[in-house]
Amino acid sequence: MSADILERATAAFEVLARLAPEHRDLVRSRGRAVEMPAGGYLFRPGDRCEGLGFVVGGSVKVSVLSESGREMVLYRVRPGESCTVTASCLVSDTPFAAQGVAEDAVTALAMPRPVFDALFEGSPVFRRFVLEIFSGRVTLLMELVHEVAFNKLDRRLGARLLELGPVVSMSHQELADELGTTREIISRILESFADAGAVSLGRRRITVVDRDRLRVP
Repeated sequence: MSADILERATAAFEVLARLAPEHRDLVRSRGRAVEMPAGGYLFRPGDRCEGLGFVVGGSVKVSVLSESGREMVLYRVRPGESCTVTASCLVSDTPFAAQGVAEDAVTALAMPRPVFDALFEGSPVFRRFVLEIFSGRVTLLMELVHEVAFNKLDRRLGARLLELGPVVSMSHQELADELGTTREIISRILESFADAGAVSLGRRRITVVDRDRLRVP
């Protein structure tokens, strides 16, 4: 494995630096570098999980698809993070139920399943790290469930534009994927925002004009 990838991963993930010497040697000898270009799939529903990734560059979008093909984004894995779905599949020995796509070129240290199993069984430091992955994401996923179930879509879209603005370089379909709905519904809401003077619309470009009008009651 590239010494550069190991060095970058160790700098980004404190747990790797805190492993016992024999476990660090195991990661050094058995780990491998992973590079995925933008748009590439790191995993798809039904795939078997072969190891845990420690992302040091790029971003992975993790999402689920409905039978009709609609997508809902669960979360993103950025540098210094690992994927909860992947860790769950490794611990439970089940296939992926979600997909992971590189939003831009991803670089990661991959810890193969046998190394993951050995560290999960033999390293309290590493086992605590895996449990922290779960606990951190569960809070975010609960917030997502609450948002989808109880917040009006126009309020959610307005809040997302305020978060991303003042200029949002995303298509209507990408926003629909973010919010778990269809492009047509997003387009209608954006047109109503534009009619109210809250935003101006262009090709893959939404400009927030009046922040107060986006704060839907």
